[in-house]
Amino acid sequence: MLSQIEGATKPILDRWQMAKAVPEPQKIIQVAWFLAILHMRVPRMVEAVKEIGFAYLLAEYQRLAEYPEKAAKSWQGFCGTIGEAEGFTWEQFQQFIKNPLKNFRIELNEKYALGMSMRNAINIWPHLLDLNWCLCLAPEREFFVTSDAPVNVFLPEGSGARFGGGFASEAVQVAFPISPNIYLFLDRKHSQKGGELTSANYHPCPI
Repeated sequence: MLSQIEGATKPILDRWQMAKAVPEPQKIIQVAWFLAILHMRVPRMVEAVKEIGFAYLLAEYQRLAEYPEKAAKSWQGFCGTIGEAEGFTWEQFQQFIKNPLKNFRIELNEKYALGMSMRNAINIWPHLLDLNWCLCLAPEREFFVTSDAPVNVFLPEGSGARFGGGFASEAVQVAFPISPNIYLFLDRKHSQKGGELTSANYHPCPI
């Protein structure tokens, strides 16, 4: 899936690096999906999902410890999943949910965390389509740099760079470097109308 998305996006980004290039509305739909996926698959977003999952599991174990009947039902489900609970008794399970970190280390599966993170791309994509898209040149003798988190989200008024969210904010700015000399800049400066992205509500900024 990722190779298909990247393969369809690369020719578009190649064309957008040419002189007098303008992001075409029909191509923005594809690139927006690429940016949403890219934003949610980077290490820091996957780590955020792991942290959320870790906090959820601890809260869930604490809840089970307070309700013995629910704990027993959870134990039965655990035994049913693995077939048996050899080496891990009901008494040990009770001690575990009371203090999960005493003798265990809890981690989310890497692929599961990546999948859960990427699911959120469908929520980001519409907000990207609602922004004004511009191609910007680096100032003379300067260049853009990137990292393993290349989709940058900023809220100029207040908190500055925003970790993970802020796409729905009226003041949001999104930057993505295509090359050392050219980057995509997205904001609401031109007040697009909602609905389908067409030439009627799109305001190009040629490089």
